[in-house]
This record gives sequence, C-alpha cells and structure tokens, in this order.
Amino acid sequence: WTHIVLQEQSRLPRANYEWFRASVHNWVDYIRRNCPNPDVQIILTMNWAYNNDFDKYSLQNEILDRNCLALAQECGITLVPVGLGNQDHFEQGGAALANKLHNDECHPSFRGTYMASCMEYAVIFNESPLGIKFNSPKLTPEACKEVRECVKRVLDKFVQ
Repeated sequence: WTHIVLQEQSRLPRANYEWFRASVHNWVDYIRRNCPNPDVQIILTMNWAYNNDFDKYSLQNEILDRNCLALAQECGITLVPVGLGNQDHFEQGGAALANKLHNDECHPSFRGTYMASCMEYAVIFNESPLGIKFNSPKLTPEACKEVRECVKRVLDKFVQ
C-alpha cells in the first residue's frame, strides 16, 4: 500500500475528542508497526457537520476542523478537509446548497461523495482538482465542475 485512509464518523471528533484521539493514535501506531511499506502515507479524512441544525453548522464544522487538524499534526499524517467543502457549500449557498451534499442529516449524496473523492484524489496525487476529467454519471457535468471548483477553493485556503 502507498496510502491508507482513516475515517471516523462526524460525531466522535466533536463529542469525544479524547476517545477519537486515542483511536487514531492506535491505528497510526498499528499501521506504522505492521505495514510492509515503511513510507506509507496515512491520511485522515475530516468529515462534516450534520445538516439537521444549520444554526450550529459552521460551529460544528469549525470544531471538526480544529480537532482533526490538531490530531493530524500531532500524528504526522495528512488531513483531507472534506468537511471544509461542506462548509464552503454552506457559505456559498446556505442550507439549500449544503443540503445537496446529503441524502439525510449525515450521509453523503452523490454530490457529497463526488466532492470527497475529488478532494482525496487532489491531496493524494498533489494535483489540482480542476484537472480531474471524470464526471459522476449521477451528476450533470456542470454540477461536477462546480464541485471541482469548490474543492480547489477549499484546498487553496487550507494549504495557506
């Protein structure tokens, strides 16, 4: 393996950071001890706030961002800030646009899955998401382009 992606549900990093922290540390230690590739890149995916309370959406995404970033830095692993893409959708178009990323209060729609995939691809391969040619057959080409532009905005801000 060249890359191993760790992902947790959105609730734990917000509600019980110490348990989340211990879990990620355990996995990172296990991978580093047992992976046949000593140069494997360990990636933590930052999830997103639930969309059942848009009054607290930005605050919840901020908590996820802060906790996941601190943990990634502490463990020396890469962070893919998917939740910041959700926040970008909310900032660009309010609850109506943010809801396009969800099938229910927490599970991603095809748009949300496409966004996370584009962001992970861009981070893993260190390439601009604008260069991604694949369009999800479940989305219009225009929607795919909007998502890739969102990912570019988010990653540009995140890297700075």
